[in-house]
Amino acid sequence: MQIGSMASLWFALSLPLIVLLYMLKRTYVDTTVSSSLLWRRVLREQEANRPWQRLRRQLLLLLQLLAAALLVLALMEPYVDAAGGVTEDPAVLVLDASASMSGADGESVEAGSYFAAAKLAMKEWLDLQPADKPVTLIKAGAEPEIIAAGGQERGLSADLINGLELEFGSADLQASLSLADAVLRDEPKGSILLFTDRTGNQMAAETVHPLSIISMKGSTEADSFTNTAIAGFGIQPESSVNQSDQTGLVTIINYGDRPASGRWHIYTSDTSRPVHTEPFTLQAGKRHSYKAADLPKADYYKAVLDIEDSYKLDNTAYGFPVSSGLPRALLVSSGNLFLEKALRLAGVQVVLADPQRYEPDGSTAASIDWIVIDSVPDHSLDSAAWQELMKHKPIWRIWSAEQPPAGAKGIEPKNGSIERMEHPVTRYLDMKDTHIAQLAEPIPGAPGKPLLVYGTVPALYAGMTDGKPGIVFAFDIRDSDLPLRPEFPILIAQAAEWMNSGLVSHLGQAAAGQQLEISMNPAASAAEWELVEAVPGWKGSEAAASAYPSDLQQDEDGALSTVQAAPRHPGLYRLVETGPGRETLGSRLLAVSADPAESRQASETGSMPGLVQPGPESPDAGADAGSEAEAGITGDEGGSSTGASGHEQTEAAESGSKLMLAPWIAALLLILMALEWGVYRRGSAV
Repeated sequence: MQIGSMASLWFALSLPLIVLLYMLKRTYVDTTVSSSLLWRRVLREQEANRPWQRLRRQLLLLLQLLAAALLVLALMEPYVDAAGGVTEDPAVLVLDASASMSGADGESVEAGSYFAAAKLAMKEWLDLQPADKPVTLIKAGAEPEIIAAGGQERGLSADLINGLELEFGSADLQASLSLADAVLRDEPKGSILLFTDRTGNQMAAETVHPLSIISMKGSTEADSFTNTAIAGFGIQPESSVNQSDQTGLVTIINYGDRPASGRWHIYTSDTSRPVHTEPFTLQAGKRHSYKAADLPKADYYKAVLDIEDSYKLDNTAYGFPVSSGLPRALLVSSGNLFLEKALRLAGVQVVLADPQRYEPDGSTAASIDWIVIDSVPDHSLDSAAWQELMKHKPIWRIWSAEQPPAGAKGIEPKNGSIERMEHPVTRYLDMKDTHIAQLAEPIPGAPGKPLLVYGTVPALYAGMTDGKPGIVFAFDIRDSDLPLRPEFPILIAQAAEWMNSGLVSHLGQAAAGQQLEISMNPAASAAEWELVEAVPGWKGSEAAASAYPSDLQQDEDGALSTVQAAPRHPGLYRLVETGPGRETLGSRLLAVSADPAESRQASETGSMPGLVQPGPESPDAGADAGSEAEAGITGDEGGSSTGASGHEQTEAAESGSKLMLAPWIAALLLILMALEWGVYRRGSAV
């Protein structure tokens, strides 16, 4: 049992007043009586001549004292926990493992992060539960994961909680809560406790079982949740003539609701001291781009914000220099002015080759980066020189329905419907109202899966083949109105960028754990991620990033797979490819960051509509208010965009998760008053 209003304890002073009334000597008024039968009783009452009487044991006094005590107890609003208290009913703990949990504010600073404070709070809650209480633990990451299942013998322990690791993507909390409901589907009295830093309006959840939100954010002051982040960082040459000096462009955004001031620095791979430093001031919700000129040439660059905020993973960003040379493509075609102009517009140096007159030699492979074959049949390229060149170079193939590949035929699409898959080649494209007269189907050896389907017929493929990027158009662009549409130069530019992906000395940017398509060296037999440096901003970052499994995945044939997962911890990594003799064949850099969406989440305040949230003194976690404060567990009393204030939502949450004892006390008082009346009528007061 817990107390809702300790201030009502002052009413307990009425108890000694009742006793005092019984101790005071009675006074009488002289009255003429008709008989002396009662004189003996009067004399007995007047035996004491002191102003105070000795307190005698009287049943009526005891009943009145008990009634007053019950009334005081009712005013103190006693209650017991109806959802997450100390009971033997099963419970499911859901731990938010998203990147924003690496932040810290208030009392969680001492623990090191919201995630560490959440683990501490879970262990304290677990210590207060009965030994036979079934408890299930779910880790909420990109996909929910059951860490320990509740059974007759509890598998959850403090050591298991200590071993949980933070993830650096977003957490699918709704899926995790749905899984918690599924675990408790046969337990109507089960409850769910969510340990998270979420207090914003960005999430709404519905659960069948009672849900308690344990927020790790220890303060409701707006400036405690401010977050300033590097939204973008790019490097480019000063000019096409001057390739030695570089220019950096840093975009900084203030996610908070108050102005933010600090300094930003740029470091290079060759220096431990910043090569550029500049102050900045941003108003709430604003962003600004800053330029740093005359940067020395380096393998990579690092931008760092020097500012105090609760989320530090977005205070560091990496940038890579743009390749100084333009890619060279061999365009094998009898003539396609639209395609040639679009390739040049995309920054590709085009080398024209007529298949009827041109035959590659030994110098061709060294002078080009990839090949575009435009509507040229296979028999025109069946010479040994062509086959040798095509074997070692990425190929972009454009088929014609009039001269389809072997085993295919030209068909007319049934309708003009367009289905587009998300891919770097097809992003920003709409392709609606595009007309294609005919296509070739099927396409043997097409790389990857269809990215565009026109009238139920695959029209565009892109993917990796033998570690090399490849693209296939299943139609001649001259059999469509695509060259006349604004999407055409965008499509060609993005296709050229995809073909160039195997040429750069770096792999660019990726979110932690993201699946990447990587062009591998065909001669490589093994590859691994090598940590260059970990992004600061969370406790134990260097050790955890170094311990990440570095070996890359292999396909069914034992070769390196072209689809690999980026490292799970933010930082700068180097992909090192080695040959059969463990000799190094090459290396490329990859910058891994936390999910960018977590930057905004780290600054969110307010309450979550649809979620029950305990108040500061709520027993939903099975602990008293003191232990919650020590663990950094507080309810949300901030604002809400749903129309109800956080305080109103907290009261509603408490009323739904507490069993109030006042009605039972009132019933007991009625019984006690009836008993007291009976005693009084019998004259047992004296």
